[in-house]
Amino acid sequence: WSTPRMAHEFQMVVLAGGSGDRLHPLCENVPKPLLPIKNRPMLYYQLDSVEQAGFRQVIVATLAKWTEEIKKAVEHWKGQSKRKLEVVVRAGPDEGDTADAIRACADVLFKDFMVLGCDSITSIPISDILEHHRHCKNVTCTVVCKQTVPKEKKEGMFKNELQATEYTGYDQRTGRLLYFASSDGGLLKDDAVKFGKHFLLARSNMTLTTALQDQHIYVFKYWIVDFLKKKPAISSLKHELIPILVHEQFKSQHETKTWGNLGYKIPSPSFGMTVDSTNLPEDSAEFVDEFMRDMRLICRADTTDEDLLRCFVMVVPLENQRKPGVYITRANYLSTYYELNKDMLKQKDAIPPKPENLPPRVQIGDDCVIGGGFECGECVTIKSSIMGEGCKIGSNVRIANSIILDGVSIGDQVKITNCIISSSMSQRTTIGNDCTMKDCQVEAKYKMEDGTEWQDEKLINDNASAFGSQSSCPSDSDQSEDDGESGEDDS
Repeated sequence: WSTPRMAHEFQMVVLAGGSGDRLHPLCENVPKPLLPIKNRPMLYYQLDSVEQAGFRQVIVATLAKWTEEIKKAVEHWKGQSKRKLEVVVRAGPDEGDTADAIRACADVLFKDFMVLGCDSITSIPISDILEHHRHCKNVTCTVVCKQTVPKEKKEGMFKNELQATEYTGYDQRTGRLLYFASSDGGLLKDDAVKFGKHFLLARSNMTLTTALQDQHIYVFKYWIVDFLKKKPAISSLKHELIPILVHEQFKSQHETKTWGNLGYKIPSPSFGMTVDSTNLPEDSAEFVDEFMRDMRLICRADTTDEDLLRCFVMVVPLENQRKPGVYITRANYLSTYYELNKDMLKQKDAIPPKPENLPPRVQIGDDCVIGGGFECGECVTIKSSIMGEGCKIGSNVRIANSIILDGVSIGDQVKITNCIISSSMSQRTTIGNDCTMKDCQVEAKYKMEDGTEWQDEKLINDNASAFGSQSSCPSDSDQSEDDGESGEDDS
């Protein structure tokens, strides 16, 4: 399936909003889309993917309060090399959700479209996802999920992290999506999944599992935009729109055509399948016109009333995820954000060069990423870590398995293990002399006094003590053993 056909048939939308509550305290002073993954804003990975797929345009939907910051980040991305991708930024309400973001883009959406969450980082080409979508007969919506394995109870800095349980029911043979709900979506009472006899009879081939994780990557028919405009009460794609689509696909013919009590008439499958070929090269215009004629013939020949609404799931199995260079993860929790950064360090071809002209006895591991403007004293060891732009480090410092954002200042005689330290060039975090930290999460602008020791804590400005008291950390001998361990399950 060629890139011109894909780019002419679909539009791309990147959701660059979200409160980032689950990434607290990292997003207290940084918009979630600009939170760095291996020293690059999350948003850049989505823009890279869209450009590599051959699209000429992408729509970035963000919150009104972040519009200027997102536009500046986009301009910076475009300035890194000769970018031909047109980036259209649309602002939705600050208190809005994902469906509100799509409504904010309604004036520039005129084809079937693919939605990418800004925290969805994957090496799987967009063309593979769209091709899978096209191969599903008369599909209304495709949801991308990855297969997972049950994780043991977390220890260290993520031991108190609560993650939602996702319930996916699907036909393993056809990929038809039959049930879709999450414990944080408000659809389940007491986190219990209950099915009636009629439901089960209609879905006799359903496999119900909690081992599939929604990756916030969706493909929709164009008429979904019109439906959302007529149904402003729907605010979330994941928790409201998709469960509605999945549920309504099994209504009777009459109910399906009119959406029953929802009062919306579903268009024919060819609705919205129009492409303006007047400004395309002659060969491309002829190709697109022929393609659209073929698609309309297919729809008229193969479609029945029951086919007007169909939902599918694209499952990325474990065996595919284990292949070299293949990754797909949502950085929507602190643990997954941490794990994704660690996984990205394994992509050796993308590791930037280490700083030059360093002081004596400075050791920086090959699996580290060091941002520009880095300065340090003597006797510094950094292993399996990411250092942001403009970080300043004193002498006799040891850092292992940590993510340290832009502008952090670290004093002398400091040990940092398994930590995430938030900061920015305008809101710098400062770690004093003789400090020891293990399994900690630190908010931007935090100032740690000299001689402080913290373990298993979330350090917030003004009220750090509310999250726990200072605790003793390992001795020097223990610390050397911990440098090579992340304190987390790798699975």
